Amino acid sequence: MKVLLKPNFRRENTERVLRATVETLVSFGMIPMLSKQDHARLGEISGCVSGDEAILLRDCDILMSVGGDGTMLNAAGDAIRVDKPLIGVNSGHVGFLAQVEPSELHELGRLMKGRYRIRKRMLIDAVVEKEGERRSFTALNDVVMRCENANRILTFNVHKDRNKLVLSQRADGIIFSTPTGSTAYSLSAGGPVVSPNLPAMLLTPICPHGTFRCSLVLTPTGTYTVTEAGEEKPGFMVSVDGCHHGCYHKVNIVRSQREIKFIDLGFRDFYKNLSEKLTSL
Repeated sequence: MKVLLKPNFRRENTERVLRATVETLVSFGMIPMLSKQDHARLGEISGCVSGDEAILLRDCDILMSVGGDGTMLNAAGDAIRVDKPLIGVNSGHVGFLAQVEPSELHELGRLMKGRYRIRKRMLIDAVVEKEGERRSFTALNDVVMRCENANRILTFNVHKDRNKLVLSQRADGIIFSTPTGSTAYSLSAGGPVVSPNLPAMLLTPICPHGTFRCSLVLTPTGTYTVTEAGEEKPGFMVSVDGCHHGCYHKVNIVRSQREIKFIDLGFRDFYKNLSEKLTSL
């Protein structure tokens, strides 16, 4: 089994955890792989293969992030693009999406024994148009829309399938999130925690102005269109999984036709992570 490692060296513990992960994979008969850049940063280590990342992505069996949740999100983009399963080793603070803590590296032996399951999770797409160009961005966690000017607020209108008004909310911004993203920015903005097995979208206002201050749990069917109300329409910034993609006047949110494959080793699940990592913060 070939495992492409995606580390985040900005985490102070990553190099130590990465070395231990490589050694553990080798001891179980797996082939750890690193891009040339990451391998040079780590230095020589027995049993690790390095090469061009595009080729490694094509040839690997699974992707393994080593870092925090941000590292996992970055690796998720590659995993979705090449349709390979993903697992995370936590070297950060919370690491809610990670399956494996540094003290649990021995559990990686389950991979070679086939003692794991693939769990598919839904994604959402943000479809935008600007100057006649149509673009689509895929989110594992969330799509965030907020006023470009931090000193202003906007009234966001959300319609379903063009003519059904779902929400008209004056706020600093709004968040559309997947169930996976319910434990990220949406939670910080007051949204509920939703099981990743539940097909749903969450619509959470950011610092809403008015008496309605709740999140909405929506069916993931159809198209949700976000626009601005009022005569002045300055546009709003669109961020997908924390990456900014410019200023737009309209965004269509739909359930993606693609899914991401997470590896479940069977000893740590969503509810264990919830009780151990979030409720203790």
